Amino acid sequence: VLVQAAYSSPQQQLLQQQGRATRAAAAGSGAAALLALKQRLEAGCVGPQLVLALLLAAAGAMPPDVVLPVSGCLHSMWLAVGGHFGAWLQAAVLQLAPEGAPWQRQRHGAKVTFVADLTDPACLSDTTRFKRVLKNFCGGKKKGAGGGRLV
Repeated sequence: VLVQAAYSSPQQQLLQQQGRATRAAAAGSGAAALLALKQRLEAGCVGPQLVLALLLAAAGAMPPDVVLPVSGCLHSMWLAVGGHFGAWLQAAVLQLAPEGAPWQRQRHGAKVTFVADLTDPACLSDTTRFKRVLKNFCGGKKKGAGGGRLV
């Protein structure tokens, strides 16, 4: 740090300090944003609808390269809301899914197993496993550009 200070101008030092302060504020605001999201999702019963929209995106309503971000989004949601996630996932898969959802062709038991597998504590600590379970349920790897609409 002292060597860096010797070779940088006061303006550069000020910009570096502002950058560090901005990153620290962003980290704090990220936690605040997650808390606000959790409260809004819990209050308005929007959670199951959001989970359903993300599952449909992973199932082909969006291009195939969206599966990884969708998986990350769902996993982050689980981390943010905890136990509510399982109930939201169950409602999305078993109650809210439209007729065109790929998993509607599966047996009821397979859907229940998916909910149990995805909300297994091992998936909470292993994002790769979480993504694999999600992809298997939503139809695996898709070919082509995707982007079709499921209704």
